[in-house]
Amino acid sequence: MDVIEKVSVVMCTYNGEKYIRQQLDSILQQTYPIYEIIINDDLSTDKTVDIIKEYMIRYDNIHLFVNSKRLGVHPNFMVALAKASGDYIAISDQDDIWELAKIEKQMACLKDYALCFSLSRSFGDGVEAYAECRVPNTNVFRLLFYPVIPGHAMLFKRSVLSHIPKTDYVVYDLLLALAANLYGGIVVCPEILNLHRRHNNAFSYSKPKNYNRSIFNVFNYICSGIIGYFQKRDKIRMHFSVMGNLLSAFDPNIQDELVKDALLFSQCMFEGSFSSMLKASRICFKRRNEIFYAKTKDNIVLKIRALLWPLLCSEYY
Repeated sequence: MDVIEKVSVVMCTYNGEKYIRQQLDSILQQTYPIYEIIINDDLSTDKTVDIIKEYMIRYDNIHLFVNSKRLGVHPNFMVALAKASGDYIAISDQDDIWELAKIEKQMACLKDYALCFSLSRSFGDGVEAYAECRVPNTNVFRLLFYPVIPGHAMLFKRSVLSHIPKTDYVVYDLLLALAANLYGGIVVCPEILNLHRRHNNAFSYSKPKNYNRSIFNVFNYICSGIIGYFQKRDKIRMHFSVMGNLLSAFDPNIQDELVKDALLFSQCMFEGSFSSMLKASRICFKRRNEIFYAKTKDNIVLKIRALLWPLLCSEYY
């Protein structure tokens, strides 16, 4: 008989009364047994806590904690994750819906890796939703720019938490992805196992951009990226200062060549001089197959985009 590992589900809530029943039901009905559900509420002012307490009467594996003061999304998740006692942890948003075999399939994929993520399908509740169907790059260099693995898609070994340095600047899911990448590796479960609800009250919601590859959009993309860099230069320098320090904190004796290039790129972006930007551009050209969201054909367009990437990456900041 297969060993049933202890899986903790961690959810942070804030004014989620409208959707939380659907998500709790989808977690409780999982085909893989859930050891515990840790819910950390950030002082909701609606009926969220009352709804959770209703479920606690029927399910003794639900554990509710209510903050004494508002923390915000990142600190709230870091506090909640520390309370999980299972050997494996899955993160849940309060307003998504899980496929019933989500945890079972992710546990089967995880094996000796530190973290497994599945794909999501966004759907809108009165708002426009963009459906991203590509499998993202999850290497350290790509993670410099953006947390490409959302928390709601993650299942990971609890040991990953022990490798995370303390910082209030970098969001929790990016910290988890970096730690998992450096200490055990990341694997994808290439199935849509999470229905990711997009609505105006969602913390991470923003209106989808126009991704059509017209000449106008390409021209606008390049111009807005360059202009954006000079408008956000101080913020970008701060970001890469933090990322450089974070990489050094994660792995003080860096040996991996990709991580070395990621650290050197961060240092160049922090310096921000003309010569350092040229060096950053050369690094991006070298690492052009790692720096973008998903793998694509290595052609002249990719090479030009890579050369300009130290400026074009301003869209993330």
